[in-house]
Amino acid sequence: MRPEIGYSMSRKDMIFSVLAQRSFAFGIVGVLIVATIVRWQMVLRAYLLPNSDQAIVGLMARHIVAGERPVFYWGQPYNGTLEAYMTAFLYHLGANGYAALHVAPMLFSLLFVGASMALCNQLYGRRLALLCGLYLSVGPAELIAYSVWPGYNYVQSMGLGTAALVLAVSAVWSQQWWRLIPAAALLGLAVWGQPLALAYVAAVLVLVAGPIVHAWRSARRRASLVLALAASTAAGLLAMSPMIVSNVQTGWSTVRFMTGRNNVMHIQKLEALRRLVAWAGPVLLGIIPPTEDPNVFHLYVHTHLVLYSIALAILLLGTGYVLWRWKTILDWLRTLGSATPAPEAALTVLAVSLVTAYLISNWSSSRWSATDPRYLLPLYTLAPLALRALLPPGSLTSLINLRRFGVGLLALVLGTGIAANTVAAPHVDDLRPLAVTLQANGIRAVYGDYWVVYRLAYVSNERLIPGVMQADLHPGLNRYQPLWDAARQSSHPAWVVLGGSIMADNLDDCLAQWHITGRPVGPGPYIVYAGAGATVRCTNLLVQRTIIRPPSSRNARQAHCNARCDGGIISDQSYVRPNAFALSRTAYLIKEIRSYLRPRNAGQCSGCQRSVNRSVHGLGCQGEFSRYRTRYEKAAAEAQRPVQACSLRYTIRVVNATVDAKWRGRYIESRELLSTETDDRYALGLEILES
Repeated sequence: MRPEIGYSMSRKDMIFSVLAQRSFAFGIVGVLIVATIVRWQMVLRAYLLPNSDQAIVGLMARHIVAGERPVFYWGQPYNGTLEAYMTAFLYHLGANGYAALHVAPMLFSLLFVGASMALCNQLYGRRLALLCGLYLSVGPAELIAYSVWPGYNYVQSMGLGTAALVLAVSAVWSQQWWRLIPAAALLGLAVWGQPLALAYVAAVLVLVAGPIVHAWRSARRRASLVLALAASTAAGLLAMSPMIVSNVQTGWSTVRFMTGRNNVMHIQKLEALRRLVAWAGPVLLGIIPPTEDPNVFHLYVHTHLVLYSIALAILLLGTGYVLWRWKTILDWLRTLGSATPAPEAALTVLAVSLVTAYLISNWSSSRWSATDPRYLLPLYTLAPLALRALLPPGSLTSLINLRRFGVGLLALVLGTGIAANTVAAPHVDDLRPLAVTLQANGIRAVYGDYWVVYRLAYVSNERLIPGVMQADLHPGLNRYQPLWDAARQSSHPAWVVLGGSIMADNLDDCLAQWHITGRPVGPGPYIVYAGAGATVRCTNLLVQRTIIRPPSSRNARQAHCNARCDGGIISDQSYVRPNAFALSRTAYLIKEIRSYLRPRNAGQCSGCQRSVNRSVHGLGCQGEFSRYRTRYEKAAAEAQRPVQACSLRYTIRVVNATVDAKWRGRYIESRELLSTETDDRYALGLEILES
């Protein structure tokens, strides 16, 4: 509770206070037990089998047990590995099952629930604190999912950041500055784990800045304040030391990665704001389940229009309440810089900095950022403010109707949130039978989609080495270079792809010249391609090591020329690409459009354009190429009207996927190819090309 100046507690009041504190402690334990049961049940029922992102945490934990000391998540020099080290400790104790992967995020989730209750108790009292804990324990599906998914670190940064905020509030109110030391350490760990924690750093700094300045004016407290601030700075830097040392050694890779993330094109800010309200808002409320696929989101909305309407109505009421209380919010912000700032001002700074960063960064341009608003998860730290708005203080007789409305609204949100949890879990296949079959057939490396091969590596204890490939058979997101190198050197590889996918069709075309066909394995949907004694270089990848010489030097020159035109890299001169004429009809259409669009120096690889034209003519594709090129020109012209600086590279990706999809009749799969880089310009181009 907020400190009351000039109040002396009687003996009777002290007894009742001790009893109340004990009952509150029992209440906290009860809420945490409920939170544990809810999360563990969700793990066992829906989230037990990990996807590739989560399986990588398990792979890293095994490497840690073997002696490696990674600082960042593989392939992401900004995502800390504290969860991986905690999982490695469990592996060291013998807990190697799927459930061990979910223990670390669950613990950080319980820390967040407990810290949120402590913060709410500081602000508004014990009853509302227990209600806040109950809401966060059984509430929105978005929060519950990331509370048990390893590898993302969102809830980790939320738990550590909220605990630091609680310590900062206590230090400001009690003037015991030594409490800033553990707060700084927690913030350091949070920033190492996830850059979203910088919002908590901003909140804590604006909260403590004013009291520190006022305390500095007192000569009697200055010495202790200097010691506390120095120790706090040292604690924060020590907690961030793995991140700092790694960045010094790698030329500040974290900064370069975060500032150079231009793989997603910006959308208009009004559109980002509309998505934030109309899409992310209902998901964060817990009324609509989260999903990375906007098509699934819109399908759920259309089949649950009543729930969606209720969510929008709640958001409208919340916005109106914020506008109505703008003077109160302004009064909170005015306390910043004073000796006794309002903690609500720090929470306001947290919310504003988080939403602003979301809107002005590339985050809001991602295809899934609004239907799976993981970057906005720290907004749940504002749960105490939301509950105070629903259940305002005052006499019961004057506020009884308002409180009934608040309780009913909270019950509705909790009920729909629990219902949404049952449908929010994505389907993940159990790949253990497939891994056993592959190993029994002597396979030592697997090439395929990212979401398949890393899971196979995890369930096989890395007896199957993963090599990630894109649908066009180029190397994909290989997060750990040693595994990729080991896969390329393996003499017994195989492709494992989803039956009926674009990758499977491209493999059929590429491997037909060696008379290698895929065969289904088991009852699952996967197809395995393995050719004994054959060399298969599909685009830029060598699958097996047997050297195939081209039938003539002309074909060899043609293959080398095509490799240079496509931007391919032939790392070993003893390996050559297959004859260009053996590639598929669709590949030629895509290649021709790329050649038409790609700027090149005069005379550079000039024979490639002529050879591709001859090949297109030989396959009878002149009409298709002309039609697709005309549609591309129209799409490119239309795409530049609403949005300036249209990126040619991304438009090429759209054309590539669309040509392939139209040729093979798989329009939906072409959208999946663009799952990480889709925005309204892509949708516009696809619609024009489809017309």
